[in-house]
Amino acid sequence: MQQRRLDKINELVRRFIGQLLEKELDIDALVTVSSVATSGNGQDCTVGISVFPFEKSPEVFKQIQKRVYEFQQTLNRGLNMRPVPKIAF
Repeated sequence: MQQRRLDKINELVRRFIGQLLEKELDIDALVTVSSVATSGNGQDCTVGISVFPFEKSPEVFKQIQKRVYEFQQTLNRGLNMRPVPKIAF
């Protein structure tokens, strides 16, 4: 894929996941999407997050991993593109 298209996909996924985590997670911590890296074919996407305060990180990651399938389904419905990348945190 062209680098410009991958950059646009990364930004789109970053914004969508950021809004989704803000609405869906019920944790007293600041969770930020720090990076998104989409594979060259657009099939897979790695999402990096940061948590403040750091002590809440295990709790946040546990909740995210428990609900990753739900987040993927919301992403599939919310993005008007094909293929929608499979996310991994």
